[in-house]
Amino acid sequence: MNLLATVMPGFREARIPLTVGALWVLAAFLFLGPAWDAVSDMIPGLRWLTEQLAAVPLVYIIGGLTFAAYLIGLALQPLSVGVARWLLRPFYRAQFADAYPEGKLARAVFRFVRRRIDVSEYLGPVGDAVMSVYVAAGLPASMALHYPNERLVARFDATALQLWKAAPDQYQEYDRLRAERDFRRAIWLPLGATAASLGLLLSWWIGLLPMIVGLALLYQSWQTDHRRAVLMANALFQGLVQDAELKSMVRILATLRMPRDWREHESLRCAVTAVAFAKVGDFESSDDLTWEAAAATLSDAVPELHRLDTSANLQTPKNRRALEGVAKRVRDIFRANDEEDEIAVYDARLRKYLKAAEAAGRTAPA
Repeated sequence: MNLLATVMPGFREARIPLTVGALWVLAAFLFLGPAWDAVSDMIPGLRWLTEQLAAVPLVYIIGGLTFAAYLIGLALQPLSVGVARWLLRPFYRAQFADAYPEGKLARAVFRFVRRRIDVSEYLGPVGDAVMSVYVAAGLPASMALHYPNERLVARFDATALQLWKAAPDQYQEYDRLRAERDFRRAIWLPLGATAASLGLLLSWWIGLLPMIVGLALLYQSWQTDHRRAVLMANALFQGLVQDAELKSMVRILATLRMPRDWREHESLRCAVTAVAFAKVGDFESSDDLTWEAAAATLSDAVPELHRLDTSANLQTPKNRRALEGVAKRVRDIFRANDEEDEIAVYDARLRKYLKAAEAAGRTAPA
């Protein structure tokens, strides 16, 4: 059993480029085969190579083609995976969406995704695990809401290495699901190319079946990835693994300079989290949290905006002073922790929100 567990991961990694390369070679053969004489006349070296190979034993030719297919698969596998990720991006965006999207197409994708999978199967355990880490460090549980769970999910492959020692059986299952996902994402495009070659060679309806199979494999890769995420999310919730960036975030938050009442105001909590993300080098998330701090500045300065049935005039002297006061405290957090670059991002986003409020009639609807 130990020998099998050692050999299988290597076999899974080798079969992907070999299969991808073999399918591309088959697609090229089906496409160029009928016109091989014309192609040989255009490329004299190709005719010479064909004549030389006629004297080589078949076993060596097969071995050479296998090695060539493996190299072609290594080179073209990123193409298949990249196109697959691009096509599946709307599905993953719908998984992590926290609100009903706008636009007919986006809403149709959202409904399709939510009907096919239950995102709470992994977002629930991930959210609880993040919250537990924050609470254990003495931080407010509400701060966990500002941590982007999708970034933690994106690091599952790296975090899963901890399962090798903590829970070998679970790691083997995780590795199998990951390999099955990668295999399907890698072969769907060359399978589609093979289908197109068959359609040109024989008839379009004959090539239609491999095309459908390729698209089905792409869809299955998305479902397999969901099962992989569910397994890893539960391992994270059970404490079998720990996320390195999350641990670094908590350690950094304990060293930041913050006002005493920062826990009570969402804008300050967002600013503090933005600083922590900048300290760990995640500048994209830092900017996102800075934007959230700008949005929360309005509701922290004008508490009436927390009520769902009211709107407030942000241009009154009282509200303007309150806005300036909250904004100054947010900027002070950035200055005190040597992240002055975020102030420009914060001010630009705050001005945008204020202009939007003015354009709506000098009020900010809840």
